[in-house]
Amino acid sequence: MQNKKIRRILIFFSIVNVIFACLYGWMFFSIWKNNKQTAEIYSSLFKKESEKDALNATERSLVDTVDKRKILDAYFIKPEQAVTFIEQVEKLGVITGTKVTIKSVVSPKKPGESFLLDFSAKGKFEDIYRLFGLIDEMPHKVTVKTAAISQSKNSEQDASEWTGSFLITLESYLDK
Repeated sequence: MQNKKIRRILIFFSIVNVIFACLYGWMFFSIWKNNKQTAEIYSSLFKKESEKDALNATERSLVDTVDKRKILDAYFIKPEQAVTFIEQVEKLGVITGTKVTIKSVVSPKKPGESFLLDFSAKGKFEDIYRLFGLIDEMPHKVTVKTAAISQSKNSEQDASEWTGSFLITLESYLDK
C-alpha cells in the first residue's frame, strides 16, 4: 500500500512538474514574443521620430535661409525676367546721364548657350565709364565680350560726346 501511495505521489508531482515546465515554456515564449513586438514598436517609433526630426530640421533650414535664397534668386535671371534685366541696363543709362540704345538681344535657344546683349551708350566719357561700372556691379555674372569707347566723329557736336559699344554675356541666365 505504501508503494501505491508513493507511486501516486510521484506521478502527481511528475504531472505537476510537467505542467510547471509547460507553463514555464509558455510564459518564456510569451515574454519573448512580447519583447520582440515591443522592440519592433520602439524601432518604428524611433524611425518616425527620426523622420520627424529630419523634417523639422529641413523646415527650420528653409525658414533660416529665406533671405539667402532671395539673394541667390536675384543673382539668376529666368527667361521671363530678361526684359527686366534690359530695362535695368536702360535705367542705369538714365541714372548716369547716358543715352543707352539696345542694338540686339540674343536669347539662348539650347541649354548651355548664353544670353547676349549688344548695346551702345552716348554721353560724356566719365558717364559711360560709370555706366559700365554700374553694370559690372549688378548682382548678375556678366562677361564682357567686346567693349569700345570712342569720341564721336561728328564735329558739330560737343567735343565731350563719346560713344561706347558693348557686347555682354549674361552668365547667370537660367535657360529652364
